[in-house]
Amino acid sequence: MSRSPCVSDNDGEGGILALMALLGVKKQQRPTIVAFGLFGAALIYGDGAITPAISVLSALEGLNMATPALQHYVVPAAVRSCSHCLQSSQEGRRRSGDFLAR
Repeated sequence: MSRSPCVSDNDGEGGILALMALLGVKKQQRPTIVAFGLFGAALIYGDGAITPAISVLSALEGLNMATPALQHYVVPAAVRSCSHCLQSSQEGRRRSGDFLAR
């Protein structure tokens, strides 16, 4: 069974973090590992940023089916909803940390 030159694993583990863990082990492949790692990390961050916004927007766009008169309020409501979620998640993390630190 032949292996592709792009196949890299960390003791059978895969994923971006396992790929980045190989930086100290595979010295001659370091530039390739860094390039793939940065590309993968960018995809992960992009996915984490856009998925909640798309979910909120598509849920609010369902209002167009029920009442087309609310069409002008969909985007402002989505922005407000996402902003509220981000603010409350920051506060929630702080409260959780304070509670667990006791």
